[in-house]
Amino acid sequence: MLIDFYHITQQSVLDVLPRLLVKTEEANKRALLVMPEAWLSQVSDALWSKPPNGWLPHGVAGADEADAELCRIWLATSDAAAVGGDDYPYVFYLQGSSPSESVLGKSPASESSEASESKKHQSATTTTERVFILFKDEAHVKAARESWRGWKAAGYALRYWQQNANGGWQNQYA
Repeated sequence: MLIDFYHITQQSVLDVLPRLLVKTEEANKRALLVMPEAWLSQVSDALWSKPPNGWLPHGVAGADEADAELCRIWLATSDAAAVGGDDYPYVFYLQGSSPSESVLGKSPASESSEASESKKHQSATTTTERVFILFKDEAHVKAARESWRGWKAAGYALRYWQQNANGGWQNQYA
């Protein structure tokens, strides 16, 4: 699993997120977006109005469960869908939300003596291939730095992307 940190400096999270989700769609991946409840309607509105070529169809936990199987993008307040048998290879975390241990699985550093057992455990709990941590304000920058240090020490594959003055992305650390 790869964990990508996206440090947003030039735009809002609501401006950046639809562009990342268009790329997710182009990669033919399903995405789970995890955020505080107060953000669900704002993100949903942004996905209807901000994508460059129209809108991104999506569902919202607590409102669209009947159509959940059809939704390639799912908005929720927890990452339980990523470990509940649903296939969300990409999981985005917004506004200070953070991956649960179930999504992360065992840390790569702890797999040395239990490698095959760990692989069984991870594949049985999550189909997550890539985690995206999006952050902008200083409190979330601080939390992202702490997560980076802990996950790096645990052996996870990490990348840090910082938005440049033109709104593009520059890989700062890999």
